[in-house]
Amino acid sequence: AYAVLAPILMGMGVCSGEHASGVIQFVRAQPISIRRMATVRWIAGACVLLIPLLCVTAICWIVMCFEDQVGAQSVRTDAAFTLIPGWGETFTLFFLTVAGMAACLNLYSWIVAVAVNQRTEFRAGLIGLLVTVAMFFVGIGGMSSFEIFLADVSVPGLFGLISSPMVSIGIIDFIRHSLPWLAVLAVIWQMLLTIGLMQVMVFRYGREERWLSGDFFKRTKSSATEAYQLGKPQPSQWRALLWLQMRQSMPVCMVGLCLVPTIVLMTGGYAADSFDSMYPTIGCVLALLIGVGSFVTELQPGLHAFWRSRPISPTSWFWFKFIGGAIALIGLFDVPCMLLTWSGIVRTSSPGFAAAFPMLLHILFYSVAVFMACSVRHSSYSTVLAVGALMLILVPELADFRVPRS
Repeated sequence: AYAVLAPILMGMGVCSGEHASGVIQFVRAQPISIRRMATVRWIAGACVLLIPLLCVTAICWIVMCFEDQVGAQSVRTDAAFTLIPGWGETFTLFFLTVAGMAACLNLYSWIVAVAVNQRTEFRAGLIGLLVTVAMFFVGIGGMSSFEIFLADVSVPGLFGLISSPMVSIGIIDFIRHSLPWLAVLAVIWQMLLTIGLMQVMVFRYGREERWLSGDFFKRTKSSATEAYQLGKPQPSQWRALLWLQMRQSMPVCMVGLCLVPTIVLMTGGYAADSFDSMYPTIGCVLALLIGVGSFVTELQPGLHAFWRSRPISPTSWFWFKFIGGAIALIGLFDVPCMLLTWSGIVRTSSPGFAAAFPMLLHILFYSVAVFMACSVRHSSYSTVLAVGALMLILVPELADFRVPRS
């Protein structure tokens, strides 16, 4: 779970922190190599990403030192460390830590390399979510072809597996099937891939990329013609707010429409629990990104002062954005997933109205994210605080979350 969410949050700041705060020109003017600054940002982000895993490992090791504990806690702890017969608990914990750190670093490298130089952290987060789903899709495809590889070499599937975060699980399977050379190959390839993706980010960082700025096709028209293309002024506040919300919801709509078929492909042919886990988890991440990204951008000091000078009620502005984001989340992600569940296209162990429960969970995540965004007005801090608040609310269920069966 940490390997899915944390790289997206960290990548948002690394990819677009300077662009979102409007200081990228100042950064370019400094007497320091832009490549060196990009390298430091990449390394610092990776360290911040991996330190929590080391802390969790230390806590787990301390818990494991209490051998005389009784009850369900000791049963769960013992059952969690039976991956490979003959491995000790300490070595297994160390192996799991390294595997989790490798998965986080792999996903972080992909996200930062693809989403660097985005103008807003919101867009960087949405692109990061798409990259995350795509990489796990490639990894799951590689895992499914691993059994075929044992009988007949499947180079594309193996390459996809060792290039994705799923390689952490794949290495365990390599060891189980007595293929140590394949585990060594995966580790070496992961190291080379991470270094290569870091170089891509360093090369692109801070550059003027026309295809990102919207000027890919150079315009030669006059400013009067461009102003005319904006359309006539809206006759009322309500229509102006509706037009603005529709424009801002377009990235969310595109991401939602891409995620639904991807989840179906990822879970097709697998156990019903795969969809039950994928659908709520990806929806929660999307809800956090929409709730934080859509509000924080317009609450920045300069733009916030502009909004306060407009003849529009802040209450009307808030409710238009809140309801518009909720509609985009439910209409373009939750409703299609529920329809696929009810129609039987995807396999699920939660038919009927139980499939609607994740929608309520996503609305809860979205509401808490909006509350934190309006209170803190900072993308990264708002997201971390929202996740922390939701942990406190949902801690009884997070240990083994499942969609209700009845």
